[in-house]
Amino acid sequence: MSGTEHTGYTLLTRSYSATGTTELHTGKHHVLYLTREFSSESYKRFYYDEIHAIFSVKTNEFQVANVISISVALLSLLLLLASLDNIFLVLGFSASMVTGILLLVINLIKGPTVRTVIQTEVNREEIICFRRQRALDKTLPRLISLIQDAQTSLVKQTETAPVTEPPTDEAAAPMNGDTHEQPPS
Repeated sequence: MSGTEHTGYTLLTRSYSATGTTELHTGKHHVLYLTREFSSESYKRFYYDEIHAIFSVKTNEFQVANVISISVALLSLLLLLASLDNIFLVLGFSASMVTGILLLVINLIKGPTVRTVIQTEVNREEIICFRRQRALDKTLPRLISLIQDAQTSLVKQTETAPVTEPPTDEAAAPMNGDTHEQPPS
């Protein structure tokens, strides 16, 4: 049993950063968005029947990180070739070239970056754990299914609800003996 199943929530996705973690959990009636930064936590709930839209837009962060990684690796290679007579410089530039190549490979494995926002009637919140297209593609169908189920059952409930008649003039009469006369027309 995972750590979240006993609380009634199921972990949908998790993302790590230098400052903390973000998690998206599914509950019976809502999505719980949890942000942990250093020693603080914040929670936001998005009820399935109140979610209006989920927007996702590709960003340039993926390409920028690739260009920086390639630049570091190439610059290190050029400096390494220029300083072949000094072993310490060769070791230093070799390490920075390997670091640039590793950062490039890691970024390529993680894939393209996106910015994803959940919108309700009153709120718009960026979901940090959907920063990569792969995480979004993996978990979004499950989330959309839960939202559609909740909103479909809401539509069915309103379709079967009895229609009430508007109040008549007698039902709208003032209470406690207060009378407000309508001017003749």
